[in-house]
Amino acid sequence: MNEKKPNPEISVTIPIYNAESSLSHTLDSVLQQSFSNFELILINDGSTDKSLSICKEYSEKDNRIKIIDQPNMGICTARNSGIKASKGKYFLFVDSDDLIHPQMFEILINQIKSNDADISMCQTNPIFLNEIKEWESYELPVKKDILNNTEVIRRLFSSCDIDFQYMGMWNKLYNRRIIENEEFRNVHPEDVDMNYRLYKKSCNINSCNLKLYNYIQHSNSFCHQKFNERDVNFLSTYYDIFTDLKSENRNKEAYWCLTKLYKIIINKKYNSRNTEFHEDVIKQSRIILKKTFLFFLSNIHRSFTQNTAILIFILFPVLHNLFMKYKESR
Repeated sequence: MNEKKPNPEISVTIPIYNAESSLSHTLDSVLQQSFSNFELILINDGSTDKSLSICKEYSEKDNRIKIIDQPNMGICTARNSGIKASKGKYFLFVDSDDLIHPQMFEILINQIKSNDADISMCQTNPIFLNEIKEWESYELPVKKDILNNTEVIRRLFSSCDIDFQYMGMWNKLYNRRIIENEEFRNVHPEDVDMNYRLYKKSCNINSCNLKLYNYIQHSNSFCHQKFNERDVNFLSTYYDIFTDLKSENRNKEAYWCLTKLYKIIINKKYNSRNTEFHEDVIKQSRIILKKTFLFFLSNIHRSFTQNTAILIFILFPVLHNLFMKYKESR
């Protein structure tokens, strides 16, 4: 009689769409992990290049790999397919063009098990391919900070570079108990929307300061693309989070979210100028300001200097335009 194969501890999900140029490097970095008890779920999301062939080639060599081949439905549906097919106690998401430290799984699972945390995270290194250096090796256990959900939600809405780490899905190990009944929604930014809902459910989040995830940047990455419709959707996503926090009387967190939303409005107004989306941004911004402005004014004392500047730029966008032109000219 065949013994039932035990479930893997970690389920790793990689959505793939036309990634033939980078996929092998990404898969190698995952399969060479020092922690080996994981399954790797590859979701081919309707690729028209050789991505599926590369997946099949790797699956023949490593029985930890599962392949899901589906029509192109976008990253949210692809990730949801991975969650549904998974068997691990913990979840981890990797993008198909990124590279991870050989000890990343080992460090994150050591962290999450140390106090039965809901989420374990490391730092991300946004980097171009020609800037990549050899990884350092680390002794375990590594030093970690233990955060509650209020602190993590605050950092989700921060503008500091280091707090960018709290937005993405890719540098975190999630406990099944907080993610298995959640789905990615077709909004943008989808990672902020999902992480917000997961942070709300989390009692403790472990974070280390090691950069274990290389977030590879390209000239055609989203952050380097021209203004498009997805940029407009930022406004409604953050506004929905604000209204959710406010409805639960989490006014401090709601104010942090609104401050972030106002900064987004200011930047989107400027970046959308001379595009077909500018009028839509203006229209949405006016609706949001009308519904939120009194709340903002009643809480402006929380960070008076910074938010007075936000207020000035909101009310007098021409001043922000002049400020940005001055910065760009330097």
